[in-house]
Amino acid sequence: MAVCAGRGGSRVNEGGVAAADRVVRLLRQLGIQRAHVVQGVAEAAAHPETVASLALIAPAASASSPLHQLARSRRLVTPPLIIHSEAGPLSAQATLVLAADPDATAVVLRGYVSAHWTDTRADQIAAALLTHLAEADRRSPLPKLRLAGEGEIAGISYQARGSGPPVIFFPLHLAPSQWEPVLPAFAEHYCTIILGGPHLGFASILEQRAEGGYGAVVDELIDALRLAPGGVAVDVGCGTGALTRRLARRVGPTGRVVGADINAYLLREASAIAQHQELGDVIAFEVGSAEALPFPDGRFDAALACTVLDEVDADRGLAELARVVRPGGRVAVLVRAVDIPAWDSLPLRPELRAKLAARPSAGVTAGTCADPSLYRRFRAAGFAHVTMGPRFAIDRPEDGRPEWRDYYEGLSVAGLSEAEAAEWRAAAAQASAEHSFLWAFGYHCAVGTKV
Repeated sequence: MAVCAGRGGSRVNEGGVAAADRVVRLLRQLGIQRAHVVQGVAEAAAHPETVASLALIAPAASASSPLHQLARSRRLVTPPLIIHSEAGPLSAQATLVLAADPDATAVVLRGYVSAHWTDTRADQIAAALLTHLAEADRRSPLPKLRLAGEGEIAGISYQARGSGPPVIFFPLHLAPSQWEPVLPAFAEHYCTIILGGPHLGFASILEQRAEGGYGAVVDELIDALRLAPGGVAVDVGCGTGALTRRLARRVGPTGRVVGADINAYLLREASAIAQHQELGDVIAFEVGSAEALPFPDGRFDAALACTVLDEVDADRGLAELARVVRPGGRVAVLVRAVDIPAWDSLPLRPELRAKLAARPSAGVTAGTCADPSLYRRFRAAGFAHVTMGPRFAIDRPEDGRPEWRDYYEGLSVAGLSEAEAAEWRAAAAQASAEHSFLWAFGYHCAVGTKV
């Protein structure tokens, strides 16, 4: 048995190393050759020799391609477990994921509505996971380990506890509670290792997205906020703080920026990145809901909220943004545009293009806003001088954001046959070689002045 304590392991953060390779380095340094994996399907598919079993919770369509790749490797000792919801934006996508491996075991959470940002039902998930892991261990037992503590290896943070066969938990979408509600059920039977850091899961996606076309669109919004050095601003739904840091650089060392998010997991990642980039004196991160911000009236000169009103009650969120900004201050909002299909430049057959257009989207839930109603809502909320409109965030594979590129590929090939997926990838490879591959997502943007 191995024991780790405190900030165990070496701090390595080389550039240009794939996330899956970072995870393997971490496992090897912790003395783990094979483990059970929960989430992390892309990393598992890249190194199937390290994976004994796989479980996915409310998977998105982008999981289907790596799941199919993992199934073909025939390395798993038991069929993968797919736990999905009965309703919600992710429920339709689960069908595509299940089709990637017909042998997968499906467990449906009845009455549960899932989206990337919703919490899960811990009791039902724990029961299904324990049954799945017990069967995997019955077929092929893993060596038992005892680990305790936390650390960082190869740029991947980890928290370890418990004794038994190792179970690796990758980040759970944007779920605020992450795995904490589930872990007590595993403590007596398994060595649980929770992974995190800016290279994994949605933390990686949010950071890489902000470096590309999405960041260029947000820069337009920040320009329209007219922030001066020494200003005070808030980034609502800040996530990993990728946009909060942009605001901080606008207000400079004499200004102050607050990043607010309901997700404590993302706030931990945001704080670590801000400290690493020496912005800790300018930025403060606080737990706060966009529907009930924990700030006094008129505290800020400006407020930014990107891909937030498409996850909360949009009218309440706008009212809160208006409340915390001083009179004459400005508010900028960006939401996903579900009415604008994703676009790419690939020369695909019309039939294949039509099939891509028909794939299910991430969708929205009731009361949220991800359409042109944003502009009407801005006017109804009392903002003056409302500007902006729809924007495309355009990216290219040569820009060097592999996880973001893989995310788009995963969305594109989900639901395609093996031959169709190969056709899409061949077209993408050719276009990449010619530097003619572009892809884009649409967003609705609005900026207004508080009267």
